[in-house]
Amino acid sequence: MQATSGAIIADTFEVGRRGKAYGYISMGWNIGAMLGIVLGGLLTTFVGWRFIFFINVPIGGAALLLGIRYLNDNPKVNAKMDLAGMLLLGSALSFLCYGAVDFASAGLSSFNILFKLAGVIAVIAFLFWESRSASPALDLHAFRNRVLSASIFASFFQSLGFLSVTFLIIMYLQGIRGLDPFTAALLLTLSLTSATSSMCRAWILLQRHCC
Repeated sequence: MQATSGAIIADTFEVGRRGKAYGYISMGWNIGAMLGIVLGGLLTTFVGWRFIFFINVPIGGAALLLGIRYLNDNPKVNAKMDLAGMLLLGSALSFLCYGAVDFASAGLSSFNILFKLAGVIAVIAFLFWESRSASPALDLHAFRNRVLSASIFASFFQSLGFLSVTFLIIMYLQGIRGLDPFTAALLLTLSLTSATSSMCRAWILLQRHCC
């Protein structure tokens, strides 16, 4: 969803307005994460954890209607779907994720080692296939742009650090401190509030110096 939303913005807005659009969507991710934690804590504490899977149904419905109403149908580009690349990437992620989950729950074993090894082999096969495909699912030549590559790696490590720390904090607040999900969620909103304010500041600077 994050990659698709960025592509939709680049396809819909001209260069002079993209900074503002990306600023809004970045704020939306952080505000959504903040509200999601609080709403998730409310539902888990007072209603039941199963209801957290239904909260996105009305949001998704509203997004679908707004997308149909406002998004432009730009000219199509003829290209074949890279089914082999999609299958290799899906297999690689499935093997790696399941191997990591099994390692976290059962410890190191020959089972999760084989899964992680299969995932690594699938990643190598995916990169090999994409480098030779006429219509790749992931155009590896795009990474020759150093600005794009640095931005992607910076976003990856930022997300990796944020999500891992958030997970550990949640385990600490609920598992060790004994707080209920709602109270723990309220404490976590402080970090998300600061992230949202930094996005606002970044958008202001971008508009001032680039647009």
